[in-house]
Amino acid sequence: MLLALGKKRIDVIIMEETVSRYWSAKHKIDIAFGPIHTQGDLAIRVHTRHLDKLPKINAAIDHLRETGKIQAVLDKYADFSL
Repeated sequence: MLLALGKKRIDVIIMEETVSRYWSAKHKIDIAFGPIHTQGDLAIRVHTRHLDKLPKINAAIDHLRETGKIQAVLDKYADFSL
């Protein structure tokens, strides 16, 4: 999506801020940010046909957060300095 934006094939994309900062810096693409689309450290969208799985998904996320695994992934892969 970011490459298409950089080539002006599209005008706007919705992308997480840290990820968009990383890839735009990597590909030397100038970007600007509009209004906040989603807030929080982690967001997962679930199609309505999968709502019955939401309790298990939330339990798994809680477990990963409690054991520090989510933070470990963020620390390893998310460069918030961009």
